[in-house]
Amino acid sequence: MRRYVLLLVCAAFILGSGACTVYTNNTTKGTVLSDGSVYLGFDLVSRKRGDSWTLIGEEHGYFSSLRFQVEDRPLNLDRMVVEFGDGEQWTAPAKGNFEPGAWSDEMKLPAPKTIHKVTYYGKSSGKKGGMAKVSLYGRR
Repeated sequence: MRRYVLLLVCAAFILGSGACTVYTNNTTKGTVLSDGSVYLGFDLVSRKRGDSWTLIGEEHGYFSSLRFQVEDRPLNLDRMVVEFGDGEQWTAPAKGNFEPGAWSDEMKLPAPKTIHKVTYYGKSSGKKGGMAKVSLYGRR
């Protein structure tokens, strides 16, 4: 009996470890890319509908527009809320389904402002246990 339980535990570990993903990112927040956009960080959105957020920080300066790229899993986004450095909030026009590799349209902010954080309301889809990686970029 013990042998059977040990075998089940080992099998569960081996099968479960394939669903684990470790994310490393060599790009630092504030890095300016060749197209002039600034990398502002990433967040992982799970299969459970809820909210996930990326903390930006006012030290990265003022931005006039945002866009994001979805990686790894499809993303079903209900809405995206931007909280500016002054505490004001703005709901971005970013609702929809995004496939891995897809970019959102560029979203013009109401005015150039510093950004405190961006909150994504939605869930990833696709394989069980997978998360969609959302990388955020801004333009000055």
